[in-house]
Amino acid sequence: MEEEAIELDSNNQTLRKMIDYLQSSDFLTLGAKNKLGMKQPDEEVIVITDQPIVVTSDESSAVAQSLERGEDHGDRWKNPWRWWNHFFRVE
Repeated sequence: MEEEAIELDSNNQTLRKMIDYLQSSDFLTLGAKNKLGMKQPDEEVIVITDQPIVVTSDESSAVAQSLERGEDHGDRWKNPWRWWNHFFRVE
């Protein structure tokens, strides 16, 4: 009986923490961003889509060069390459 009481108390503490988080401004802000597409005035939103990658610089990374040659790297390079291309692309 005492073990069950300890377990119930632990579950109650977990639920209290969850309720506190769900009522916090952090959770509301996250929901506004994810569900309503809102952002803070000082934030910049970056959306990465499945658009073709454009590479026009000789300073491309080795990954970019191999992609240009048509080598298949599977899904492991898609997201890192998109971030690289977003920040360092030279057209």
